[in-house]
Amino acid sequence: MLARQVAMAGADRDLPTEIGTAAEGLAAAVAAVAGAEKEQQEAAEALTATLDGLAAIRALERRDSAARQLQQGIEGAASTARVVADNAQRSLGELDEAERVGAGLAVVAAGLAGHDRAVAGHEADRERAHRANDLLERQRQAEGRLETTARKLATTVGGVGGGGRIDGWVWTAADAADPRGGARRLLAVVAALETEDACRRAADLVRCRVLMTERDRAERTLATYVERRANLEGDRKRLLAGGDPRQALETARVARGAAMEGAAAAAASVTTARREAARAEGIIANLRHQHLDQPCPTCYRPFDPDEVASMVALQEEQRGRSLAAAETAEGEARLATDRSRTAERAERAESAAIEELAGVEGAIEKSKPYLDEAAATAAAQALALRNGLAECGFAAEPTPAEVDEAERYATLLQTLEKAGGAVSMLETQAAAAEHDRDEAAALLTALGAADYDSSAHQAARDALAAARLAAGRVEEIDLRLAGRPGLERERETALAEMGRLTAEAVQAEAARLAIGFDPAALTVAEAAEQTARGRERTATGALGDARQLRREAERTRDRLLGEAEELRDLTERAETRRREAADLERMQKEFGRFDQYVANLVGPLLADRTGEFLAEVTDGKYNRVAFDQDYGLRIYDEEDAFPVERFSGGERDVAALCARLALSTMIGAQAAHPPRFAVLDEVFGSLDEDRRTQVLGTLGKLAETSEALRQLFIISHVEDVHSSPVVSEVWRVTEVEGVSRVQQDDRRALALTSSPSPLGGPSAPNRE
Repeated sequence: MLARQVAMAGADRDLPTEIGTAAEGLAAAVAAVAGAEKEQQEAAEALTATLDGLAAIRALERRDSAARQLQQGIEGAASTARVVADNAQRSLGELDEAERVGAGLAVVAAGLAGHDRAVAGHEADRERAHRANDLLERQRQAEGRLETTARKLATTVGGVGGGGRIDGWVWTAADAADPRGGARRLLAVVAALETEDACRRAADLVRCRVLMTERDRAERTLATYVERRANLEGDRKRLLAGGDPRQALETARVARGAAMEGAAAAAASVTTARREAARAEGIIANLRHQHLDQPCPTCYRPFDPDEVASMVALQEEQRGRSLAAAETAEGEARLATDRSRTAERAERAESAAIEELAGVEGAIEKSKPYLDEAAATAAAQALALRNGLAECGFAAEPTPAEVDEAERYATLLQTLEKAGGAVSMLETQAAAAEHDRDEAAALLTALGAADYDSSAHQAARDALAAARLAAGRVEEIDLRLAGRPGLERERETALAEMGRLTAEAVQAEAARLAIGFDPAALTVAEAAEQTARGRERTATGALGDARQLRREAERTRDRLLGEAEELRDLTERAETRRREAADLERMQKEFGRFDQYVANLVGPLLADRTGEFLAEVTDGKYNRVAFDQDYGLRIYDEEDAFPVERFSGGERDVAALCARLALSTMIGAQAAHPPRFAVLDEVFGSLDEDRRTQVLGTLGKLAETSEALRQLFIISHVEDVHSSPVVSEVWRVTEVEGVSRVQQDDRRALALTSSPSPLGGPSAPNRE
């Protein structure tokens, strides 16, 4: 990598030449900055002189503007005085015209009193005519209310009905001609009704009918309960026809338990036999692939071919016996499984029969009080009906038609009584309408005839309005004529003021011209200012550009010097790395040959030992593994080997732990001075509770049986690992004020005093 960087940094470049070119560019930039500074100073001085001349001309402009404003003010005042004089003259002419008009209007205003009396007379006639019209309208409305009342009374009688059953409840033509008299006749009919007796008889009939309905319902309920009880008795006889299902259930349970025990024993035999056959196959494969020309890595004794052949023959014989035992046990397991399924079906059938029998017997037991209650209810309802008929004075049970007829008649009488209230209200309305009609007729007679001419009334009003308008105009003209002397004085004063201001305006113009301000000279001076300012801005911009070019030239020179220094440093580092890479390549070749030698000798043994641990923690689900030349782990599932990445996270962690334990036991068994302990850091995080229990049990057995690993230190945050019976001591790491402290868990130590752990020595402290 460093060599490529050196090549890329120095490719197609001549750094000394580039540095010299950069120095020349920097010198030219410095000279350009000096020239730009001189030009900027000259432009600033020229701008100052131009601004001084422009200021003098603008002072003359301000004096000229003040004089011009004074002159314009005097001329404006003179113009105002002229307007005042003209307005006064125009107002005097308007007064002359108003005086002429006022003489004519005075004649019209003289008849105001006569017109006023004529209008008052016409208004009195109009009021009497309006009063007569109101009385006529009141009389017509009263007649209308009488007709409406008659129609409402007819509707009320027709809406209730009963004309054929209630004498007098009709509406006739005579009633329509005299609504008040007809209403009084109807009220007399309502007063003669016997509504209370009719309602009492209808209520008695309804009560007896209700008692009859309740009696019939109670008798139907009793019949239904009797029928259901008979059906339940029949179901119980059917369920007991083949014997007691409880005894049959116990027999089926015993048979299924025996079959399940046999199947479990046969399955265990199959697992044991196949594990022994797989172990023999692994040993045979390791022996056949062993390099006989290499010494044993433990005792350094050469392998004997005859010994290897003898061991292979013994393992093949053992494998054959194991496979035969596995086939026999599999047949027994299938037979036991069939017997268990048959017994299970019989057990389910008998359980269903027992459940149904219990339900039937329970229903029979529950039906007894219901039957008794239904019989008592039926008897009580029959007695209540007989008593009710006697109380109401009925010799026989009433029919539905009799009840309906009595209810309709009682309802009709109640409706007539309610209609009586409406008839009474309508009678009151008819009396009020007759009173209004008669009163209006009497008032019309007392008022007499009413003559009113609306045209004459309007002509009198118009003449009165014209006289009032003329009187107002005359009064207004008199007020205006009183202001004539003031207008004449205002006109004379304005004319004198106008003459004085005209003379002052001439004097103000002469004073302004004496100032000597020339607008053309101001325009020339302003153009000169813009030119000077443009030259100054151009010079300032050129100076900034020159300084920027100088800074860029300085940065280019510094950058090239830095690149040259960096290239020298890269070259030195690349040479150092090249020498180190050569040394590492030689070491890698040597270690590669050593790894190949170790893999050929240790790999098969490590796979066997790993398979044993894996079979123990997975209950025999996986019992065989293999390692490739790079120690990549592959797990056998049945007869096929799969990479460890194909399995779940928990299974991968368990397989890796078994491989580390196998390697530790092999190293400890072959070492002259084995360490006798191992440290396991956070190996339980991805395992469920059952798998953690299996792994902890395996570790406990390993600590009891292995001389190479007498102590195991476990570092874990999982709480049930701390409380496992295989752990002898628990230490915790706590942090107090930023300081970590290690202390033994006193409660755990007391609990372990009476139950020693199979793990020898203390476990590693738990980090919290």
